[in-house]
Amino acid sequence: MTRRLLSDTDGLIEAIALCLPRGLEHRELMAAHRGLLRQLPAEIAVTLATPPEHVSAVSSWLDRQHAGRHAVVAAGEELDEHAIWVQDPVLVTTDRGRRAYLRVASEYPYPVAHWLAAADGTGVDRTQLHLSGGNSLVGHNFRFAGVDAVLHDAGRGMLAAIRRAIERHRSLDPRRLHIYGYGETPIAGMPWAQEPFHLDLALALTGCHTAREHPIVLLARPQPPSPALDATAKRLAGDGFHVVRVHVPVQGNSLYGYNNVLVETAVRPGQRRPLVFVPQYGDRRPSLARYDRYVANLWSGLGFTARGVTGWGPFVFAGGAVRCATKVLSRSALSTPERIISNRTLARLARLTPDDC
Repeated sequence: MTRRLLSDTDGLIEAIALCLPRGLEHRELMAAHRGLLRQLPAEIAVTLATPPEHVSAVSSWLDRQHAGRHAVVAAGEELDEHAIWVQDPVLVTTDRGRRAYLRVASEYPYPVAHWLAAADGTGVDRTQLHLSGGNSLVGHNFRFAGVDAVLHDAGRGMLAAIRRAIERHRSLDPRRLHIYGYGETPIAGMPWAQEPFHLDLALALTGCHTAREHPIVLLARPQPPSPALDATAKRLAGDGFHVVRVHVPVQGNSLYGYNNVLVETAVRPGQRRPLVFVPQYGDRRPSLARYDRYVANLWSGLGFTARGVTGWGPFVFAGGAVRCATKVLSRSALSTPERIISNRTLARLARLTPDDC
């Protein structure tokens, strides 16, 4: 197998895509995108999709927001508010040096792959596999798919169908596949349910590992506690991951998306540490500023510079934040060895709470 999915950690981000489905009429989304664009290094290229009637106005707006390369592409279809989640309808692959946009079956079936291809000439492939970008995370030598993606294709009744669906998911990429979720099934290593509906709302990869070479991942610890996420943490640990639980607030049944991040593990010229782009919520709710500081301190303890991205408070109920609304289109080949985090540091991070910040 030569096809590989684009990593969520390796290398430096070179290009991203965003979407403004109502152009400049969606003031809250403009503010959230502005928060991200202000934190992006100028060398990251930005493609912004919007309906044809908004292209001119959005182009002028983007000229003022991002000093680096940028383009606005017309999204020809009628869009609703779900079109902001450009992470979901497309995966990015490489095969023998050929980069492609892979259009997948998704809850939000917009032809994002074709919009982007029209802008940069990248080829488009298609699969009937149901694997939204928000239910997929790709590490250096492993990857996650949410169990709901597997069961969507297989149903819950026939074990043979579930096994076939797992094999189809494995065929996407040669990395070791871990199925995210909790509960037990008769199939070894296969959970039965997941929380939340997309794993990237609760789970973040760090590109770091322990002295025993266990990959370090962050998993939300909401208040009040979630038995489903507690069970997920135990399963992750059983699969060989070191799990750092991140205290996060909730709004109704929705998690604040502090783990919905963009990560780089290489160090940019002029920087001392790799960057991680983390949503912040204290700009809208000052009582959450301590969570903003707490999450930044967690990432700092792992060796990152956390760049806080404001403007995402209005989207908590919608179920998304920075990663959900951003599609990374390419990363540089530049990478560094995964950092080893000492047991002492991990113990300190496990004790840290928002009240300490």
